[in-house]
Amino acid sequence: MQLTFLILSIPHYRTLGPIIEAAAKRSDLKATVVLGPSIEPGRVKSYQSATLDNIPQRLQHAAQVIKPQTLAEYVDVISSSDAVLALAGAKYNLDLSARLFAEPLDDAYLDKFLSPQWALVADSFYINDLEHSDLVFWTGEVMKTVVSEAWPDDLSKYRGRIVQTGYVRADIAALLDRETVRNDLGIPKDKPCVLYVPDSYVTRRDPSVTTPWYSVFWSARSRWSRFKDSLLTLRSPSWALRGLLGGPSHFDTLKALRQFCDANNAFLLMVPRRMKDVPKGPLFLPEEAAIADGFVPANETYPQAMMLGILASDLVVCGYRSGTILDAAALGRFIVFIDVDAVGFVDEAQLSHEWFDKGYGLRSGFHLTMPANQFIRHFSTTRLEDYAISAPDLENFRSQHTGPVDGNVSRRILAEISESVLRAAHSRTSIRPSGSA
Repeated sequence: MQLTFLILSIPHYRTLGPIIEAAAKRSDLKATVVLGPSIEPGRVKSYQSATLDNIPQRLQHAAQVIKPQTLAEYVDVISSSDAVLALAGAKYNLDLSARLFAEPLDDAYLDKFLSPQWALVADSFYINDLEHSDLVFWTGEVMKTVVSEAWPDDLSKYRGRIVQTGYVRADIAALLDRETVRNDLGIPKDKPCVLYVPDSYVTRRDPSVTTPWYSVFWSARSRWSRFKDSLLTLRSPSWALRGLLGGPSHFDTLKALRQFCDANNAFLLMVPRRMKDVPKGPLFLPEEAAIADGFVPANETYPQAMMLGILASDLVVCGYRSGTILDAAALGRFIVFIDVDAVGFVDEAQLSHEWFDKGYGLRSGFHLTMPANQFIRHFSTTRLEDYAISAPDLENFRSQHTGPVDGNVSRRILAEISESVLRAAHSRTSIRPSGSA
């Protein structure tokens, strides 16, 4: 069976990488990685373009890699496959690729593009072009519920199969040795590890998410700056007074984090900010670099830097509410989220926080959302043992959100695709006109 993995940008390796590795171990599969057209240099996210030069080392010999140079060549390569595994449906991929190639769409292209079986791996709540897919792989039951509420029209048009296979990104944990990862990151064998995931809004203004308070107060380095800018920019004497008295800030959380690690004889590891969040800004602030004991290498796409850090850690602390909760749950790590004051976020972002809290809860036996003031005052007085995981709570969360995390998700996906291709072939044979060759 000819199986094609469609990589439109390098972050796609995070999800498809474990499946590519699993396919390479099957003699009945011929795996091909097709790299989508590149984004024009200088454009937004152009650094994420998948090229022959940035294939992850683990995957360089796992499959044949093709980088089509024209839209026609691209369509021909896809149409020659028995099945295509991607993160979005066929029409979405074709339309996007035509724009990036800057070529017109021939009327016959879509029919050719749709000729293989299209399998969509949905590892987040963002679903593109469900309609033009034959097979969709969910992580857990909650994902299907969210999609049915957010995109009811898309789900109603879908006529393919939906299969709950589990959180495929977590398969990387079964492919790596934890002690080897820790050793590569410079973590002493006798020390527990705390992973810190910094928030990107401290390094950049994003008016669609944060208010001026976030920049002039929360992200300010000194009391004087908080006092002055609270008066001049926020025009708030109350915040100016709080700033003069100290006030909560990002840099206060860093102090609390360092104190916690010192009190617990823990190694403080930091994962870099994502380049898509800070393409022109620093991946670490000087104050962050000063308190860290080590760093996960930047721009690791597969194995993903975040997954490497979580695998090496014993506790995860995240500076904002994040989908990292799925990664932490999949790898079985307790995660603490720092809840910055609501005044720092615009209404839409606050609604997003409310949705997050409603979906995941403020605390459970494996995660905790802690107000920033509480984190600053009390986190350093807690013990690592205070963040021991409740196995029943973790399993309950996994059953709803990630599905099985047994290291076999990739193999289940490949088995389902093989069966789907066989069913499609049988269907074509059964409707073949009598007497045809």
